[in-house]
Amino acid sequence: MFPGRQEMNLVRDFTEDRGPLVRARVDILSYFGIYLVPLFGVVDYIMYPRYFREFMIYRLLSSALCGILFLVNQKWNFGYKSFYLGMIEFYVVGCVITRMIIVSGGYTSPYYAGLILVFLIFCSVLTINVRHLAFHSGVLYLIYTGSVVFSERAPSEQALRLFLTNNMFIISAILGILVASEVDYRLRWDEFLLRRKLKERTEELEAAQEELIRKERLAILGKLIATVSHELRNPLGTIRSSIFSLGEKLRNRGLGVERILDRADRNVLRCDRIIEELLDYTRTRNPILETTELDEWVEEFLSETVIPEGIILHKDLRSGAKAKVDREWLRRCLQNVINNACQAMLEKMRQEVLNPPVKHTLTVSSQISKEKIEIRIADTGTGITEEDLPKIFTPLYSTRGFGVGLGLSIVNQLMESHHGGVEISSEPGCGTTVTLWLPADSPR
Repeated sequence: MFPGRQEMNLVRDFTEDRGPLVRARVDILSYFGIYLVPLFGVVDYIMYPRYFREFMIYRLLSSALCGILFLVNQKWNFGYKSFYLGMIEFYVVGCVITRMIIVSGGYTSPYYAGLILVFLIFCSVLTINVRHLAFHSGVLYLIYTGSVVFSERAPSEQALRLFLTNNMFIISAILGILVASEVDYRLRWDEFLLRRKLKERTEELEAAQEELIRKERLAILGKLIATVSHELRNPLGTIRSSIFSLGEKLRNRGLGVERILDRADRNVLRCDRIIEELLDYTRTRNPILETTELDEWVEEFLSETVIPEGIILHKDLRSGAKAKVDREWLRRCLQNVINNACQAMLEKMRQEVLNPPVKHTLTVSSQISKEKIEIRIADTGTGITEEDLPKIFTPLYSTRGFGVGLGLSIVNQLMESHHGGVEISSEPGCGTTVTLWLPADSPR
C-alpha cells in the first residue's frame, strides 16, 4: 500500500527538520576523511613499509577529496541533501581501503579492519535513513568482495578460511550498526512527532486564549456601548426637538438661520445613526431563516440600491443557489459592503485629476466554489494597505474620518451567524474584493 498524503507530508517535514543535523554530521564525516585517513598511514609504515608511499598517495588523494566536499558543504546549504556528500566520502574512502586490501594480500590482508571502521563511522554518524545506509553499505561490501575474488582466482584453503572469517566480522559489524541506526532513527522520529504535537497544542492553546480575551473585551465593549448609547440617545432626542421648535419660530423671518438649523439637524441625525450602529453591534438575536433564491434576491436588492454617479454597476449572478438566510441581515451586509466600495471609489475619483474622470466599476457576482456559495463585491477604489488589512474586522477600527469602525465587524458577525464568513483581498490603488460566503448545504 502506498503511504497516505498526511504520512508523506510528515516524512517530508521530518526530512526538512533534520536538514541542519544532516549537514553537521556530514561535516563530522569530512573531518574523519581529512584527518583520520592520513593519520593511519603510521600503520602502513609499520606493517607494509614497501607500500607506504603508494598507500600514502591513496590516503592523501581521498583526504583532499573529502576536504573539497567539506568546503562545498560549507559554502552551499543543501540541508538534508548533504547526505549525498557524505555518501560520496563513504565510497571514496571505502574504495581506497579496498584497493589497499588487494595490494596487501587480498584474502589475507588485515586491512579489512579499516573497512569495518568505515562502515561503523558512516552508519553511526549518518543515522538518517536506514534503507539508504543498508543499500550503500551493501554496494560497498559487494565492491570489496568482488575486487578481492577477481584479484586472486585460486586462493589457498587457509587464505579462503581467513577471508570468510573476516567477512563474518564485516557482516556482523554492518548488521549491528544498522540495527543501532534504526533504533536512533525511530527515537528521533518519535521525538519529532512529540515536538510537532506539542507545537500544535501550544498554538491551539494560544489561539483559544486570544479568542477568550477577544470575547471578553467585546463583551465589556458591548456593555459600554449599550450604556453610552442609551445615555446619549435621550439628550439627542431633546436637542433635535429643540432645533425643530427653534426652526418653527425663526424660519421665514429673514434672520438667515435656516442653513445653520439644517446643518445642526443633519448632524443630530448622523449621531443618531452612529448610536443605532453601536446598538446593532450589541444586539443579539437568532437569525430568521428563509429559503431564498439568492441570485433573484440579490438582483432585486441591487435594483433598489442607488449607485453614485460615475460608478458603473456590473452584475454577474450565476450561482443558481438556494440558501436559508435572514434576508434583513444579508441586506445589511450587502448594503454595508457596497457603501464601503462606493466610498472608496468616490475617494479615488476625488484624487484623480483626469478630465473627464475615469469611470469606476462595481462588480457584484455570485458563484458556488468549493462547497461555498459566494457573493463577491469588487470595486476599483483606493484599496486597503497591507498594514490595515489584518485590522479591518477589529471593532472601532476605521481608516476614514467618519463613522465608528463597526461596519465590517457587524458584517462579519452576521455572516458567522449564518455559519458563513467574510473574505477580503485588496491591492492598494487598484481595488478591493469582498466575498460573503455561505455553506452550500442547501439545494440549488
